[in-house]
Amino acid sequence: MEDANSANPNRRKKADSSTDTQDLEITDIQVKKQQQAVVGFLEANRIMFQEVDITIQEDQRLWMYRNIPRDKQPETGNPLPPQIFNQDQYCGDYEDFFQSKENNTVFAFLGLTQPSVKDSES
Repeated sequence: MEDANSANPNRRKKADSSTDTQDLEITDIQVKKQQQAVVGFLEANRIMFQEVDITIQEDQRLWMYRNIPRDKQPETGNPLPPQIFNQDQYCGDYEDFFQSKENNTVFAFLGLTQPSVKDSES
């Protein structure tokens, strides 16, 4: 006896597309959380930054894709945000940022001088 999904190929496609949609939603939520983590750190440490929305700025998206080193490009598809730059210098992606936070080397990762305790109190 066939199950309902194998008897009706459209039904199977619907289930597959629903799973794909869920995967996209999870990825979108994950990307937003990662972006918020980076922005939150920068704001908390009073580091000036410019957030670029590559979904509406085609020229910025293409610039980002061109300026990410080959060894940091994904095997398939395009790199996902957040991608972090200091001016034209590529710093890394969220995983690199997270590792630098874990290792207490974020300022070096960002190409910045770590403020002294006295500087951060003012």
